[in-house]
Amino acid sequence: MKRTSILKRWSLLIVMMASPALFVHSVMAVPVQQQDLVFKLYGDGIALRDQGKWQQAIDVFKKLQKDYPDSYRADDAQFQIAYCLQRIDGKKEQAFEAYKALTENYPKSSWVDDAEAMMVEMAAHFVEQGKESYQTYLNKGAADAENRRVRLQALIAMGELNDRRAIPLLIDILKKENDPAIRESALSILSDFGAEEAVPIVLEILRSDANAHLKLRALHYLDDVPDERALPVVMELLRTSKDDNLKLRALYVLEEMQNEEALPILLEIVRSEKNDNLRLRALYALDDIGSERALPAMLELAQNRNENSSLRLRALYSIEDFQNPEAVPVLIDILKNDPDKNLKLRALYALEEFNDPGIFEQIKELILHMIKNEPDDNLRLRALHLLEDMESPEAVPILIELLQKEKNRDLKYRALRALEGSADERSLPALMRIIQRDEDANMRMLAVRILEEFDPEKALPALIYALKNDPSANIRHRAVAILEDTGNSGAIDALLHAAKNDPNKSVRTRAVRALGEFDDPRVKDAMLEILKENYR
Repeated sequence: MKRTSILKRWSLLIVMMASPALFVHSVMAVPVQQQDLVFKLYGDGIALRDQGKWQQAIDVFKKLQKDYPDSYRADDAQFQIAYCLQRIDGKKEQAFEAYKALTENYPKSSWVDDAEAMMVEMAAHFVEQGKESYQTYLNKGAADAENRRVRLQALIAMGELNDRRAIPLLIDILKKENDPAIRESALSILSDFGAEEAVPIVLEILRSDANAHLKLRALHYLDDVPDERALPVVMELLRTSKDDNLKLRALYVLEEMQNEEALPILLEIVRSEKNDNLRLRALYALDDIGSERALPAMLELAQNRNENSSLRLRALYSIEDFQNPEAVPVLIDILKNDPDKNLKLRALYALEEFNDPGIFEQIKELILHMIKNEPDDNLRLRALHLLEDMESPEAVPILIELLQKEKNRDLKYRALRALEGSADERSLPALMRIIQRDEDANMRMLAVRILEEFDPEKALPALIYALKNDPSANIRHRAVAILEDTGNSGAIDALLHAAKNDPNKSVRTRAVRALGEFDDPRVKDAMLEILKENYR
């Protein structure tokens, strides 16, 4: 309300400046005393309105219209009547009629645009309530209103109502309308509807319309409403358009289509386009298509150190998905010679995906060298992941050395994981040191778990130490379970000690259960003693 009042005052000032004689004549034609009365009445109504006394305000504005029907405030009063009615529960439709009366009785009023906009907004609300008769006002507002603001608001209301019956009207607006903003709004709503009926006119816009903004909106529509009929049109746009924004959005559309027919144009963009953003989007589209026909271009790009590193990285993601042995030499070259750490990291991920003993054999020495000498911890960590899959005996000395000297906890843990499954006796001293000295319970638990794979005679001392001394009940519990599985009588004394003295009831119970697996006189005597202790 305040904004409009300010606009009206500015409009009045402009009129005075443009034609002062006309202004003086129009005001002076009304007696000064009457002007004062009209001014006072209108001011009283506004004051009541601002206090939220809607009905009292309406009565004042109606009195103004009745007593001074030809006054310069008659149209203002009509708008205020509608405005106040709109805020009284149960009188929304009366408010609508009041706005309508303003447009009919005061067609030259500066309030007409506001009244028409309010009628559209209210009609949308009424339609949402099931009052279908008001749909006419929306349709009329969208298609025929002279007021551009009203037409846009009518279109927005149609979209919010989500009524698909509006689709034919929206398509008709798209075909016949000249105002670009109106057409963009109609197209946006059709996109929200997912209206496939609009595909032909959308394709025609892409072929021949001169408005770049509208073409961009048409491409957004095809993002939401993918249609194979669009493929040749979108590819032609990519070949001929000079507008990089349009080309970028066209690439998004091709990415959604995932159609191999787009491969030639996408590969051409990757190899020849000067705009790296377009090349990157083309790589994403190629990745989604997933055709190995794109592999040579990906390898060429990944290997070229003069290329943008983001493009090379994206190519490596695609290469990783292909898992094609032809990529191995390129990946090895990147690991050996490329200065970019992100690319080397991605190359390690790609090699890990192969899970092929033959390929592992090719890269084993390189991976061991990286673990031992690479200064970047992230690369060493990823190399350890890869080494874990290799299960290589040659790696054991390097892993043991890493466990002894490495300060990075993640690297130490991953090195220990790489030893899992090897059952290599060379690692026993390192495992014992971890069980005895490492502060990290996860490291000690993993070391105990690895011992399960060893010859029981070899693993026994470390397991007994863990059972007797580890502060973690979970680790002691695990040691009991492993000792039970070994069936080695050398574990009996440690199990008896745990059954009687461990501070954790779960560990004591597990030790008793484990002792039941041993046929030994010491066990029977101890069981009787434990029973006596528990039931004394």
